[in-house]
Amino acid sequence: MTPSKTRGYVRQFGISSLVLATSLLAVGALSGCTTNGGSAEPTSSPASAERQAGEKSTRLCIQNDSTTEVTASFNRFDGINGDPNADYVVGLTANGGSVCADGWYSSPPDVSADLIYMTGDGKFVTWQVSAENRAFDPPNGRIMDDGKNGVCREFDVGSGLNLADGVKSFALTRNADSGFIEFRLTIADSSDVSQKYDCRNSYYPD
Repeated sequence: MTPSKTRGYVRQFGISSLVLATSLLAVGALSGCTTNGGSAEPTSSPASAERQAGEKSTRLCIQNDSTTEVTASFNRFDGINGDPNADYVVGLTANGGSVCADGWYSSPPDVSADLIYMTGDGKFVTWQVSAENRAFDPPNGRIMDDGKNGVCREFDVGSGLNLADGVKSFALTRNADSGFIEFRLTIADSSDVSQKYDCRNSYYPD
């Protein structure tokens, strides 16, 4: 068989296959129609549908209302202030300085930051704030020291917890959900001292 005849058979086979595929698609479209005159349930694309509560990432916003600088060093996050490429330490000034970060991880937490400030006698104090949204449990958040002692709990919308160390107070609350599970930490001056609890099971649940 000559090359030209071979190409002719291939072209005829391709056209026949196209006609057959078109016919099958038309039959499939007709079989998917409803028989009661109603319309089929519309479907939305993943890009246009809001993520379900158990699948949302967690966002943590930190507000510094104290009279001294507090540095928030984020160590678990996907993006800072909407920038997915951010990978730097963020210094919060007093007088209303704020920063937000969001993240999602397969193990807790989704987002976390070390909060570092200096006392009047030149000592550095570090607390860690973290939160996550689990697939089958309520969102969880905590404020802890290096030994994972502090305050921790599961969060409903509107609930919160507080920790004070005699110099600063840290109030962590869960706000209404948006595209994320929303947490806010507010830092203020305080002479109160809070009782601390073992938060290891909150941080790494069994």
